[in-house]
This record gives sequence, structure tokens and C-alpha cells, in this order.
Amino acid sequence: MRFLLAATFTLILPSCAAPSRAQRVQEAAYELNVGLRFGHTALALEKVAAQERAEFLKRHRHWHGRLRVVDVELVGLNVRDNEADIFVAIQWQRANYSDVNSSIIHQRWKDHRGTWQLVSETYAQGDQGIFSDESPQPPADTRAPRYQITVIR
Repeated sequence: MRFLLAATFTLILPSCAAPSRAQRVQEAAYELNVGLRFGHTALALEKVAAQERAEFLKRHRHWHGRLRVVDVELVGLNVRDNEADIFVAIQWQRANYSDVNSSIIHQRWKDHRGTWQLVSETYAQGDQGIFSDESPQPPADTRAPRYQITVIR
């Protein structure tokens, strides 16, 4: 009986342990990025540090308008003390174009009294235009060809 009880606690107790620092920041980043993917900006904004919110909204103002986010995936995580760097792969399309673009963004997170918050976000690599201030333009090779019309009399 004691063996059965000990075995049960051995299996149950690890699942009751508090999540690690890395697990907490990964969960916060996942919630923010998936929230953005599905257009839940207000929910995502709760994960952004107060001093970063205006810039965050400015960077993402074209999402779900001129840009459609197809998928997001956390592809890198580096946690040290109260800071974390997270890399997010984003698959996206320009409005009215079927080509899927792929970009990686770098997010810097800080632990503020037990709550992880996004403090900065920058384009890292891949297709440019994910945070563009201008209306995203299609790649040159997908534009309609130009023809010269000559009238013969």
C-alpha cells in the first residue's frame, strides 16, 4: 500500500510544480502572438508594457487590413534573469495577393513583478513589409506585365 501511495505522489507532484520562468514567458508570448493572429488586439495589448503600447499599435496597424496573418510560431527562446528574447515566425499575405510571405520578428520581454511583458519588437529576417509604415507593395515579379500598344493604320 505504501508503495502504491508513493508511486502515485511521484507521478502527481511534478505536474503540480509551479511553471518555470521560461514556461511563463513562453506562455505569455504565445497568448500575445496568437491573439494578434486572430485579431484580438485588446487581449494582446494586456501583455505589452505600458510604455511600449503606442509603438506596438503603430507597428501592427496594418494587420488584418492590408496584411492577413496566416500563422505564427515561436521558433526561439533565450531567458536570462528577468529578460527574455523570443523569435516568432510569421506567415502572412498582402491583401489581394495569394503569395505567402514569411518573416521572423524578435521580441524582447521583461518580468515585471511576476508578469512577463513585451518591451520591444523588431523585424529580424525574412520578407520585409511586416511592420511597414507604407502600404505594402507586392513583389516586382507578381505585378501584371506592361504592354505597349501600337495602332496600325
